Amino acid sequence: TIGFAHNPYEFEVGAANLAHGIVGLIAINHTQEFWLAAILTSSIFRVVCGIGHIREMMINRNFAINNTAILFVNFVVPAFLIFAYYAWA
Repeated sequence: TIGFAHNPYEFEVGAANLAHGIVGLIAINHTQEFWLAAILTSSIFRVVCGIGHIREMMINRNFAINNTAILFVNFVVPAFLIFAYYAWA
């Protein structure tokens, strides 16, 4: 439902998401600097993916539900994580 033909890209994104999740769990028992690194890595990945989704909408007119609905996660989650980090620090 993302509007892309089935390809290995989906597996690679799943692997990146798994890596971010594992690093997030490891961060629980580490310093603030480790948390910031985990937040920045995840946030950069999500924002760049969001830019890719917007590009896909503009260039290829791809308005599939999972190409558009994900934009919330791509931009709001990083903003929340960065805000929460500095509010907690």
